[in-house]
Amino acid sequence: MRPLWIVAGIAAPLAAALLHFSELELCGLKRMIGLPCPGCGLSRGTEALLRGDLVTMWNMHPLTPIVFLLCGWFCLQLTLFGFGIPSSRFPSLNRVPNHMWVAWIVLVLMVFALRMCGLLGGHPDWPLSESGAQF
Repeated sequence: MRPLWIVAGIAAPLAAALLHFSELELCGLKRMIGLPCPGCGLSRGTEALLRGDLVTMWNMHPLTPIVFLLCGWFCLQLTLFGFGIPSSRFPSLNRVPNHMWVAWIVLVLMVFALRMCGLLGGHPDWPLSESGAQF
């Protein structure tokens, strides 16, 4: 048994929840240069998904369900590893072929570009107002 991995697998979602309720600006890119990153809106999208508000979830970030499932699977993997359950009994993310990771990155960047153009619900953190002035 590896207690550190069990704690990491359980603490990660709890830490994410605490950071969400703290109202801190989590995005380093937005904090440094004022522009949103491809992942901006995922925290609020996850909150909307957990509330069952699918319209708000889509408007915050359309890839929220996929990222939510991937993060949940990662936390489950950490916890199982901590309890000594061999990863060979479960498919692991490190067995995903490289071309699938490349496809995922391309998808994220394409969704980001479409959101910046005002499609797919737009971007919830776009720094320009309707008049073109920065907030």
